[in-house]
Amino acid sequence: MILAEGLSKRFDATVLEDLSLEVPRGWACALSGPSGSGKSTLLRLVAGLDAPDSGRIVIGGMEVSAPGKLVAPSLRGVAIAFQRPALWPHMTVLQNVAFAAADGKRAERRALELLGALGLESLAKRKPQNLSGGEAQRAALARALAPRREVLLLDEPFSNLDPASREKAVALLEKERAETGWTLLMATHDAAQVESICDRRYVLREGRASQEGGQP
Repeated sequence: MILAEGLSKRFDATVLEDLSLEVPRGWACALSGPSGSGKSTLLRLVAGLDAPDSGRIVIGGMEVSAPGKLVAPSLRGVAIAFQRPALWPHMTVLQNVAFAAADGKRAERRALELLGALGLESLAKRKPQNLSGGEAQRAALARALAPRREVLLLDEPFSNLDPASREKAVALLEKERAETGWTLLMATHDAAQVESICDRRYVLREGRASQEGGQP
């Protein structure tokens, strides 16, 4: 479902260098590694928010990034939740999630179901600036899940969550995966947190990815 071949990306210094990995359709894969190893950069490249300096990316059989080619994020069939929740400040929590669902009259129902599963139903009418870090992170996860995209990209989705909230988030991801069969690529500092939902783990070191667990 997601194939990266020979990806390189440089800013002031090299972040990714000839990185390759594969996430089969319907699999959940974790990206781990120290800060600065390129986990977030890789997610942004897959999402189409940044262009690689070299290499290519294929999603669902469609080449979306290659030399001289960059398919827009909106055409890649992906949803992403950033480590710092980028919720729309002028909308309530419910409006943020319902707008992402884009499912007509059922959008609000879908949003309320997701918020309820994450323990946020009582905060549905709040604006993002009135949320704690953990609450905003859960709201961002709900917004990413709302449209039921084929590929889900999560950047440290549990970093601000307490154990009870993290348990709810993991349970929701497992439920949504069973119902929709999405493919997941998730950056995390603590791979143990996501062992129950991840089929494969890649560790990023010196700009490259080495596989730990799962079949080749």
